[in-house]
Amino acid sequence: MNIPYKWRILFTCSTVEFANAATAMVVLAVFIDPMTLTLNWSRTSISGAVAIGSVIGACMAPVTGQINDRYGPRGMLIISTVLVSVSCIVLSYVQTSVILGVALIVFRICDQGATKVLTASSVGKAFSENRGFAVSMVFLAGSLGCVIVAPGAQFIITIFSWREAWLCLGCLMFLGGTIPTIILLKSRNKNGLNNLSTGTDLTKPSAAFNRQELITAFKSVSFVYILISLFLTGMASSGVILHLMSYLVSAGFSESVSVSVLSVIAISSAVGSILWGKLADRFNVKWVCVATYVTLVLAIGIVIFPYNITFLYLMGLALGLAGVGVNTLSALLLANYYGTNILASIYGLSRTAQVMGFALGILFSGVVYDRTGAYQTAFSILLLLSVIGLLALLLAKKPKVF
Repeated sequence: MNIPYKWRILFTCSTVEFANAATAMVVLAVFIDPMTLTLNWSRTSISGAVAIGSVIGACMAPVTGQINDRYGPRGMLIISTVLVSVSCIVLSYVQTSVILGVALIVFRICDQGATKVLTASSVGKAFSENRGFAVSMVFLAGSLGCVIVAPGAQFIITIFSWREAWLCLGCLMFLGGTIPTIILLKSRNKNGLNNLSTGTDLTKPSAAFNRQELITAFKSVSFVYILISLFLTGMASSGVILHLMSYLVSAGFSESVSVSVLSVIAISSAVGSILWGKLADRFNVKWVCVATYVTLVLAIGIVIFPYNITFLYLMGLALGLAGVGVNTLSALLLANYYGTNILASIYGLSRTAQVMGFALGILFSGVVYDRTGAYQTAFSILLLLSVIGLLALLLAKKPKVF
């Protein structure tokens, strides 16, 4: 049976995102306490390595996007998934801070500089109808991965150790990411795909890559506002999520409750990926984006005042909805504003801004905790930044030239 190539792209990108849950913040959060206790390293050292890798990945994202626009995602996805697998295996044997730092840096470069850019933009380019639903399927797969991987990793850590957990994550990425990419995706030349819906011609362009369009988009004031909003919300969300389990435990909640909150975040992300995608197909995508930003502001507000377990679960619900909403809808907003010919390239640059925020947020919360012994000050500042990010998004109007 001749399966349309766009469905092969969707399936492959979804399996890659599922396996890429190994690099998710909610999964990394599970490892922070056991690794710092066993190896006697500070949270700043781990957060710093994650931040450095994220920054390098952010700088690489625009290049990855242009490679995808010209050559397709296959080659870069193979390289990225293999390196993540190797990094996880190295982390399972790590003994020194240098090796830890290198592994985490490579780990984050591949995640933020390649995988995240390639999966969403490839599906966004492949689908013209029901694009919101198709892109949401990719993020749904990633969210479902987090639902399973976060408690799964915690279970392995409890029964065995964090080393065995990293080893399992490495195997997951190779089997769920590398193998499907090799089997299902095809290489193509720099002219791109002619008809992704049929897969009958993999050499002729459907629409030529236009560098002038890319330059015009980069000069757009609205694009600058979008970058600012993604940077600030990225900083706010990562600064909270990576340190959330440690924060909740220090606030007096048990590890099991803290892990269950992370699971709620992952589950609500899964639900939210479908919800936001459907809403974006039916309503103005910008205002759906605004709704996700408002949800993030509310979530961080609840984090600062975790009165009881009910509030924690409400926070997890809101944080999961907001996180996946920003990720899903940013690609759809850019496609709506600037078209699909240069989507991977501009999405890559938007990922640069967002990941720079991720990196700074991770490091910021870690440094504040190491210096003050508490997270409240850091989270309060991140709340303010999320509000500013919301205001920046409201100022971003659709350009008339696209």
